[in-house]
Amino acid sequence: MDLLYLIDRLEEQVAGAQRMPLGNRAVVDRRELLDTIDQLRVAVPAEVRDAREIVAEMDAIRRNTEEEARLMLARAEEQAASLVDDHKVTRAARERAAEILAAGETRAEERSEGANAEMAGRIEESRVVAQQQMAAADEYARRLLTKLDSQLRSFQRSVQSGLDQLTEPAAEGAPQPAVTSEQMDAYLADAGAAPRSLDEAERRAGVEPSPAPAGPIHFAGRATPESVEESAPQVAPAEDGDIIDDFSMPSLDDARAPLDVIEPAAEEPPDEKPEPVEEPEREPALGTIARSPSNGSS
Repeated sequence: MDLLYLIDRLEEQVAGAQRMPLGNRAVVDRRELLDTIDQLRVAVPAEVRDAREIVAEMDAIRRNTEEEARLMLARAEEQAASLVDDHKVTRAARERAAEILAAGETRAEERSEGANAEMAGRIEESRVVAQQQMAAADEYARRLLTKLDSQLRSFQRSVQSGLDQLTEPAAEGAPQPAVTSEQMDAYLADAGAAPRSLDEAERRAGVEPSPAPAGPIHFAGRATPESVEESAPQVAPAEDGDIIDDFSMPSLDDARAPLDVIEPAAEEPPDEKPEPVEEPEREPALGTIARSPSNGSS
């Protein structure tokens, strides 16, 4: 089997491997990969067969040279027989035949030596190339398997970290975002975007902002952590050695209600209500909140 074909096959196995969901990773069949490497080792003797073909070609050249010399000698003998009466002509013919025979033998020896030298050089070159290819194939397989092992370990750590985060309860008193609602509204105002809160819209219109409700603000139709935890399907923890091929997670279903619809808690209505201010129609920005408390939290 051709070495280049086996190398192309090895490349196809890596390129056609099953991709992992996370990162540029793939799962390679180790048995198939090792089988291709074994075939590479078996294909090395093909170079030796090429060397044998060179030897056979050298023998054919030598036989052709000897046959040519015999033909030339036969023709010389025929010419000498026709001139047997003339001693000088006969002697000259014999000398010429001897010269031709010597030249043929010399030419055959030169071709034989050249063929032997070329055969030895090709055999040595084939042996060196075969050793280099075997070493390169082993090194490539080692690096590939090492990289695959590292990727699998990293993937396992990522999956375990995700499971730990899903199983751990939400920490109380989580740190608040570093950017306040006022800072975000100022940034959106500089960028020409729509205001993120009603207070910002009133400030832009030159109206005193309405007082924020004292009670907590509940999003209408929005799932709370408690409801999500109650409605989430119970997933049994994976045992050691199990292969996780499904990344199903409980749906938080944030799309059930728009973010700009809220219901304030029941409270006493304020004595005075600000006059409604007509705002220019603008497309709501992503993540717009209808009202933010006066303390700056969104």
